[in-house]
Amino acid sequence: MNVFLTVSAQPLGIPYWREPSDAASAGYIDLKGEPHRLDEVPEIKGWPSLHELLGQLNTAESHLMSLGCGVFIYPPNGSSQLQWSAFAYVGYCFADLSQLTDARIYFPHFFHFCRHYAAQTNTGANVFFELRETGFYDRNAQGFSLDYVVRAEADSEDQLRRVIAFHFDALSDFLPLMGLTPGSAHHTS
Repeated sequence: MNVFLTVSAQPLGIPYWREPSDAASAGYIDLKGEPHRLDEVPEIKGWPSLHELLGQLNTAESHLMSLGCGVFIYPPNGSSQLQWSAFAYVGYCFADLSQLTDARIYFPHFFHFCRHYAAQTNTGANVFFELRETGFYDRNAQGFSLDYVVRAEADSEDQLRRVIAFHFDALSDFLPLMGLTPGSAHHTS
């Protein structure tokens, strides 16, 4: 598994809004404060691994909270793109916003994830831990968050979906090892 640490030049503002007419995407939902609203997130429909990961990130026992997610799948176009491709992500940060002022707080996530999955080769995807400056407007706080990004290609949509699910499961299995969330229901390592 190739894992990269990147920095986004595009800041994120929380809360954010989406057009109410967009059935495939939702505005920001504070799932840490309102975990009962998890099923309102349209991006998790058809993605049990993402559903589980968001639930895990936002439990009362978790030191983290989710900020957003998405899965975008693109069919081959016959010319420059010969395979199915995907971009999937889940954004998260520490629930204690006072910890977010230094982006270095996320380096252990990247480092230990790389070490933990060092033996996993040829998973069909590249993983990016993308640091992002984040403003929490309703709490008058500024800091950094992390997007866990999966970029993958596969010969079929089914194969691509399995690759994406595997990588969401990998993060779900890893976070408890760092003492950040309660355990997950599956084991990918």
